[in-house]
Amino acid sequence: MKLLIALLLLIIKLFIVSATHAQTYEWLRPKLAAADTIVLALHEDFRARVDSAGNPVSIPAWVINGHPNYKALRKFKALTPAQRVELSRILLRPFADKQPVTMHCCEPHNLVFLICNGRTSYLDICFGCRCLDSSKDLARLYAFDNRKWTELRRFFTRLGLNHKF
Repeated sequence: MKLLIALLLLIIKLFIVSATHAQTYEWLRPKLAAADTIVLALHEDFRARVDSAGNPVSIPAWVINGHPNYKALRKFKALTPAQRVELSRILLRPFADKQPVTMHCCEPHNLVFLICNGRTSYLDICFGCRCLDSSKDLARLYAFDNRKWTELRRFFTRLGLNHKF
């Protein structure tokens, strides 16, 4: 009986861990489809910058008056319809790893902007340590699997929006 209870507890624990990381992205599909424009961008590492007095430099607002803050970006590109389909395919593929892996330095250099009816959502991406920051409406994108990280990085690189470490 003790063995049966222990086995049952182990199965429940495995189910909970699997369910936690079995993130699906179907909620994102209508957001991607409804976007008037999708823009990928490259920006400086503002999190590690300090001024001449050694004080941290503030991170600029990525969205101002409902639009991307293009002044804070080094480079950006609006996606073609075919590129939008490819990005959607990458982002909507279900999480396939056992658990997410991040290093927590979180010094993002890349952005995805979703612009729809004068409202802009963003996903700020650090390919170096694999962390994400986002607007509130995209906060459910808390982790990607290895394949998604690789595909997304290749996508940015192919479009000339890669940060050289």
